[in-house]
Amino acid sequence: MDPPDSATKRMAYYSTLDMIQAGRNKSITDARIINETRPTLKPIRRENLQTIDFWPNHADGALPYVLRTRDGRRWWAVPLFAETVADDRTDLHMVILDVFANYL
Repeated sequence: MDPPDSATKRMAYYSTLDMIQAGRNKSITDARIINETRPTLKPIRRENLQTIDFWPNHADGALPYVLRTRDGRRWWAVPLFAETVADDRTDLHMVILDVFANYL
């Protein structure tokens, strides 16, 4: 079977449940670090966001999200897989990025 033409479907095609679980585990660890260190907010100059249309080999612990909506100042992204949220991680249900985001 050939990989799908759509970038989102192609990423889904190559993803495994183990990859999703690794991302869920990593997000818990990362959240604990942020809550403990309370980073200072400093403006960071970022280049324009780049999209990907494949699943990179170095993306261990990454969770794929799909941009759904935007209004010019904010972007709403939802998980590509329902397993990302499952029944115990409602904090992963949606990601909202705004023009002031420095965590990209």
